Amino acid sequence: MHPAKIAGLTIVGLAGTLAISWFMLDVKGAFMAKEEAIRTKVHAQSQSYVDGMKTELGRIKMEHLKADAAGRIGIENHVRDTYSKVDTSDFPQHLKDFLTQVGVY
Repeated sequence: MHPAKIAGLTIVGLAGTLAISWFMLDVKGAFMAKEEAIRTKVHAQSQSYVDGMKTELGRIKMEHLKADAAGRIGIENHVRDTYSKVDTSDFPQHLKDFLTQVGVY
């Protein structure tokens, strides 16, 4: 085989490899952007969930203060069932105190 032909095929091969690599990076970048959007959405939803649980517990605490003895027992059972599985490490101290009072901790 002629040296010029070998050099030409080598250059074409390298150019092809470069083109395929560039294409794959572009495709991977498109998928990574989609994955990042999903991750951000999940984080926002989980933050909304935690905020909702805080708000709900604050409302329940106020109802607990107004309830009679039977109502308090029902509220305490509900809080124990619901919040024993929730990560409350980011909750304000007054809500943590309420959870301790009703027996979650």
